[in-house]
Amino acid sequence: MKRVDFFIVIALLCAAFWAGQATNDTTLKHWEVVKDLLQVSASILTFYVAYKALNTWKEQHVHIERYKAVVGIERAAHELLIVFRRYVNAASHERRVVVDGENSPNLLSISCKAPALNEELSNRFAALYDSITWAETFISNEDLTKVKGIWTEIVGELNSHTGCHQALLDTGNGSQNDNLEKHFWYKKQIEAIEWRIEDKVNQLKRFLQMIRSG
Repeated sequence: MKRVDFFIVIALLCAAFWAGQATNDTTLKHWEVVKDLLQVSASILTFYVAYKALNTWKEQHVHIERYKAVVGIERAAHELLIVFRRYVNAASHERRVVVDGENSPNLLSISCKAPALNEELSNRFAALYDSITWAETFISNEDLTKVKGIWTEIVGELNSHTGCHQALLDTGNGSQNDNLEKHFWYKKQIEAIEWRIEDKVNQLKRFLQMIRSG
């Protein structure tokens, strides 16, 4: 585009120079040609200015839509993290009730929310994926591949978390089946998975912030 600008400027300067030379003719017989040339030049210049304005508007529009798309993914990731933390809290209370045999009213009240929060968490993952899909038009293939890769890793970790959580619940109360070693292993796995999910969601948010500021 800069090369096009350069040639247009040179053409207009040449036309102005030729017009200046033509005015040295005392008969002014070239003035009609000069007038026509100036009219053509004005038309070309008007078209060029309009073309540049249209391109500038398109670039601004794409930039705005790209920004909105990235912010949409960031918002979905943030909302996912909030729901995940609530689910982790409820799931840990559920394990204390089922596995450890605790039965205080507060524990029971919080633990019963785990299934509903698990469903809400699945909905948040779907919303995050929808946000990523909508952004495909506005971010580069390289950035899109990175974002989808992180999303896939988070989904894999969540599936692992669900599996370990359910497996621990299925073992029942440790005092009854004397399976304390298995309980301990599952609990450690669950804690590690929860940490990795938090880390990956925050990694996604940092990467999106980098795209947005780039």
